Amino acid sequence: MDMKKVGLIANILKIAIAAIGAILCFKIIAGDESDGTISAALGISMVALYLCAGIAIIFGLIYFVTNLRKSKGALIGLVGLGIVAAISFSMASSEVTPEWSAMGVTEQISQASGAGIWAVILLLGVAVIASIFSEVSKFFK
Repeated sequence: MDMKKVGLIANILKIAIAAIGAILCFKIIAGDESDGTISAALGISMVALYLCAGIAIIFGLIYFVTNLRKSKGALIGLVGLGIVAAISFSMASSEVTPEWSAMGVTEQISQASGAGIWAVILLLGVAVIASIFSEVSKFFK
């Protein structure tokens, strides 16, 4: 499909969704909630969100696959992020205290949240090391 046609279709969809959103917004402001205006507005918002996220992911993957040579940096970043995730998941504890268990926390949830905390710590450490290396390397230029 020609990119001009794709752009035209995208603009038409964008204008249509904006017009429907404006109509529903005006109905909500006017206090007309009898026919589920708020539910309709939220439904349209969710559909638009999923549609935009899906399009962004699909076109991003298409660009990534068709331009692998240009995408080496992104691929290295994804592999690095995967390594950080694996390390943080292996460092996380799956311990659940009785208080947490009473709130519905399972071992999987505990380990996943611990992995998230470890990932933040590791990425913060990498950022600090990178900034120190960047500043120190300026002295040797």
